[in-house]
Amino acid sequence: MKSLRPSPRTLRLTLPLACLLAISGSAAAQPETPRWHLRFGGLLVDGDQAFTTEDDAGSSVLAGGNAEIGAGAAVEYRFSERFGLEFGAAFAEVPNYEDASTSPNDDVEIGEGPSYTPLTASLAIHLTPGRRVDLYFGPTLAFVQYGDFELDLGHETIEYEVEDDFAWGATLGVDVGIGDSGWSISAAGTYLTSDMEIRQRGSSSFVVVPFDPVMVRMGAAFSF
Repeated sequence: MKSLRPSPRTLRLTLPLACLLAISGSAAAQPETPRWHLRFGGLLVDGDQAFTTEDDAGSSVLAGGNAEIGAGAAVEYRFSERFGLEFGAAFAEVPNYEDASTSPNDDVEIGEGPSYTPLTASLAIHLTPGRRVDLYFGPTLAFVQYGDFELDLGHETIEYEVEDDFAWGATLGVDVGIGDSGWSISAAGTYLTSDMEIRQRGSSSFVVVPFDPVMVRMGAAFSF
């Protein structure tokens, strides 16, 4: 009776073909990486800037920074599994002390800090593509818009103008997927380095204040 066992020659021909079909079938079964990722949430801005000015009486006034709360959003177009471009915007106030100290060491209330609106562009490099925990980082460029503000010393109010500036830095973020819904828990931290040019309204002189904030955004993301 003739044996039904395949010959070695047949095995050499069929095994590579079977392996190729299995690999291609496995690749086809994997879901395609979503191209668009929308991220949004609350924002914490922490910067330790400080500047010194004088009132009309010649008293020295020091103002500086604490953390502020704001909001931010970003959208990423992912052109491959590893790389994407993310564009974002945020709004907060430049962190400001609730009081300022004058030469006799008196504390006086000051007005709100200038508004802080960075428009960012980042290269997102994904370290864990295709996994539920998507970790990414990359360099960031920004155009920072500052608003004007007032310093209220009680006996007088000093108005200030702040020039807009370009900034650079880096972003580190993570998205943790929630099942197969397309939603994720999202968190990102961005460090920017820039200078604030602050001048009293009507004055031609200004002070340059280094403002190197860390911005932390916590919220959600949706991929599609």
